[in-house]
Amino acid sequence: FMEMLQVAVYMGGGPSLMTAAEALLAYESFGGEHAS
Repeated sequence: FMEMLQVAVYMGGGPSLMTAAEALLAYESFGGEHAS
């Protein structure tokens, strides 16, 4: 998941950085790697 966010930020620049931060918060709130 982190690799996908890194590529999105690299390709998209500024706006994707804020979206990636929100996506990461949502991902972690739902359990991240440990979600079943």
